Amino acid sequence: MLTYGIYLSLLLIWGSAIPAAQQDEMGHNRQGKTQAKITTFFPKTLLQPPRELTQGPPKKSPALIISKPPEKLQQASKNPSPQVIKKITKEQSLKREACEVIKSESFAKRPRSHKDDMQVNFLYGSKAHIQAYADLIDEAEGHIIASWNVNFIPQPIFSSLLEAKRRGVSISFVVNSVKREQTLAYFDKDEDGEATFSLSETKSHAKFLFVDSKALILGSFNALGEAYEESDDASFRIQGTISQMWPFYMSLYEIYTDLGEEGWGIFEATASLSKFRNPRERQLLQRSFKDGSQIFLLCTLKEHEDFFRLATPQHGKVTIYSPFSSKDNTLKRLKKLENLLKAGTEVHLKVLAQYESELKRLLTQVPSLQSHTKVHVTPSHQKIMVIGEETICVGSLNWLSAAQDEKDPYRNVELSVVVQGLKAEEIIKKYYRS
Repeated sequence: MLTYGIYLSLLLIWGSAIPAAQQDEMGHNRQGKTQAKITTFFPKTLLQPPRELTQGPPKKSPALIISKPPEKLQQASKNPSPQVIKKITKEQSLKREACEVIKSESFAKRPRSHKDDMQVNFLYGSKAHIQAYADLIDEAEGHIIASWNVNFIPQPIFSSLLEAKRRGVSISFVVNSVKREQTLAYFDKDEDGEATFSLSETKSHAKFLFVDSKALILGSFNALGEAYEESDDASFRIQGTISQMWPFYMSLYEIYTDLGEEGWGIFEATASLSKFRNPRERQLLQRSFKDGSQIFLLCTLKEHEDFFRLATPQHGKVTIYSPFSSKDNTLKRLKKLENLLKAGTEVHLKVLAQYESELKRLLTQVPSLQSHTKVHVTPSHQKIMVIGEETICVGSLNWLSAAQDEKDPYRNVELSVVVQGLKAEEIIKKYYRS
């Protein structure tokens, strides 16, 4: 208990100076020109994976060594009170131990990782998603899949999941509902008596696959229930080392465990350990690349709405793929667009055929937006915002129909990835500007 108390005291002393030192450069494109920021402050997350997950102890380097204690401790040691003098002998070894713990934790300044080692690829269409999911599951030792519901799973993914279960791979499903109990029956049974499957039925609309804390596919694809009306899906596939991907894993951990008991069982015990060691509140996750591109993970409705508010008016032409439309939420979104956009900014709204007439009717209530907005019919299931030529947001949020307030009783967990810069420009040119 005493050791933990000293540990917390040292954390409080060191903690305040760390965030500013760990911020990434923001708002610069590859030509060095300043771009509009999509939010006012994107600090790097301080979460790091426990050393138990990494390959051996961290390499010693000058950046990992704290040569002397904080100034407050130095001052206290120069003029110690009688009470302190009495405790010095007893606590000296404990303080030394606490300092060693601090040095090894993420609060010590670490060398910058080679961000280009983290790969970001764009997946488009059902076939590309099915293949990518099956390939990652075939290589997995443990993974989490999130989908809108459990129904008929595409055959290649289903076969890969059954083979993974046979290998003893830990499998977790995160869904909003179970539409087909027969599908679950294949995973519930554990012949050797060791539980390797868990199910979390909770308020989640997110669609992702996370494998071994090293690879994440996140977007609009429902891997556990085939879509019949919609065809095209879009996602980002992000891969890297455990150290690079751990902040993504911990961001999901915090979002789902905040929902209550349903979320705890789907994450490894090491996530709880990491949170215990690093109890700071989660920050919006940002990473930058050498070519000037940036990637952001949006985990809350507030983060989505901040992105919408800050990015939309800055970058020009706006295209929104949102298959569904609902009267109140759609009208609210249209009014926000009307207030944010400069007069004459080109807007394209893409929905399923059955929502076209209602969307056009709602547009008549915001005439200043209607004059420069086109409605398109598409069979796509994508949930995407394309802003200008260098900003794209891909995820699970239906921008025209989803809840826009954290207090809305119908809100769900929604996850999206924002990419800005050269990487986004290449995707936009290939898939959305042809």
